[in-house]
Amino acid sequence: MGSHADNMRWGVRPLGEWLPVSDPQFWIVTGVFVIAAGWLLKGVLPRMGRRRRRGQAKRATLTVGGQRMEKRPRRRPAR
Repeated sequence: MGSHADNMRWGVRPLGEWLPVSDPQFWIVTGVFVIAAGWLLKGVLPRMGRRRRRGQAKRATLTVGGQRMEKRPRRRPAR
C-alpha cells in the first residue's frame, strides 16, 4: 500500500478533506439535491416494471369539419 505522501503526489485526497462531511447543512443540501434530481428525472427515465397493457392507450376522436366520424368495422386482411 502507498503512503499518504504517495496519495498526495497523485492528487488523491480522502473524501473528508475536500467535502464537509461533518457539517449537517451539507447533508441537508445534499438530500434536497437528490430529491430534486429524482423529481426532475422521473419523467425522463423509463419506468421499470410498469408496462402499459395493450389497449389502454388513450385514443383521439376523429373529426372532419367539427363532426365526429362514425366507426367502421375493421377490415380483415385478405388471405
